[in-house]
Amino acid sequence: MYAINFGLVLLAVTTSQHWSPPHYVMGYTFTEWVALLTIATIFVACVTWLIRVVIVSPLNAQISILSSKIDAMNTDRAKETQAMNAIIDEHGRMLRDHADKIIRHEEDIKTLFKQRGDRNN
Repeated sequence: MYAINFGLVLLAVTTSQHWSPPHYVMGYTFTEWVALLTIATIFVACVTWLIRVVIVSPLNAQISILSSKIDAMNTDRAKETQAMNAIIDEHGRMLRDHADKIIRHEEDIKTLFKQRGDRNN
């Protein structure tokens, strides 16, 4: 059936090498390699699916919920910022009014002291 080159076999035996036919790779036939590759591929696919179902999908759901909560928080913060800016503007106006009143009162006090001084002389 097989034509074996006895010279190669004799060379392999004398140099302590194991001779294998050319359709064998590391002692396995091509069909065995394909079967091993198929098993490995199925195993990797199952592990990938399991990781996706157990870890990635719940994390994506939680990240989505967190993202919506952060958006709501940003909206609330923007409303609070507007309210605080309005309060700060009002306080600024009130401080300017008080500063004007203080200036007016100082002038009134100076005027009263001048009038009092004029009466005493």
